Amino acid sequence: MARHIQTAFTKPSTTVPFKTDGPKHIPGNRNAGERTPGREPLTRILSSSSRYSQNRTAKDKVCKEFFSDRPLESNGAPEDEWEECDEYPFASTKEGGAYDHPEYGKNNFSVQAVLGRHNSIAGSDLGVFFGRYRVLNGNKFWVAVR
Repeated sequence: MARHIQTAFTKPSTTVPFKTDGPKHIPGNRNAGERTPGREPLTRILSSSSRYSQNRTAKDKVCKEFFSDRPLESNGAPEDEWEECDEYPFASTKEGGAYDHPEYGKNNFSVQAVLGRHNSIAGSDLGVFFGRYRVLNGNKFWVAVR
């Protein structure tokens, strides 16, 4: 997942969904320069919110369009090869896949097919981060990738 986020930060135009109405501005990058679009913080939302569901729907739509041929149980792939779609910014943020930025518009997010077991671990790690650092609904935070 860190590799996916790093690509989203450093080469956003190479990520899906593609953006046709201007450059892609992916927020939440702690290492981005001050006063740049990438430095905008992420805002935590709860999984019970409608925005969370909308973010998941946006991710699933991109996943189906670009990664429909990924290894799955339904196409006979071995379980250790099953892939899920990872999204950044996370579905648990206001800036996730359904977000329509007032200045930069839509599609300022990235989706990548990754091994399902890795995606599950990363999701658990994000939950631990939220708990350990008490990132509550509405709190702002950034992501740093080294």
